[in-house]
Amino acid sequence: MRLESLQINNLRCFHALDYAFPKRVGLIYGANGSGKTTLLEAVAMLGLGRSFLSNRASELIRRGQDSLYVGGVGRDEGSDYRTSVSVKKSRQETRIEIDGLAVSTASQLAHRIPVLIINSKAPDLLSDSPGNRRALVDRTMFHVEPGYIGAWKTYRSAL
Repeated sequence: MRLESLQINNLRCFHALDYAFPKRVGLIYGANGSGKTTLLEAVAMLGLGRSFLSNRASELIRRGQDSLYVGGVGRDEGSDYRTSVSVKKSRQETRIEIDGLAVSTASQLAHRIPVLIINSKAPDLLSDSPGNRRALVDRTMFHVEPGYIGAWKTYRSAL
């Protein structure tokens, strides 16, 4: 699915932001501290159900606010059907919805919006533990072969 639009409320430096993605290639640029990484973090939240920078809601929610909201609308190639995805976080809970229906696992998001984070810590995988390298392969395979997650869960359960 290709994201067409993004709505952010109370995520870090953004009080409210509506962003329409270009149909082709987009370039995100700006001064330090202007929200470039936060915009990317919002896109990642739609695919992962969480931030790639912090697991603590208190670090994500804009100062003085009780909750945050990230929503997006996307469309599959060659289809007119639009899918809406949203992540709402408060300090107590996270609610994830696809087309207005609550989902119980973040893996359901990954089927709709595949996201793989490659950041400045990527080279650490070369010197990190084998378990972390294997986890990266597992996350990558999940996006390449959707049936992989079922086989992986069965394998982990058998172990």
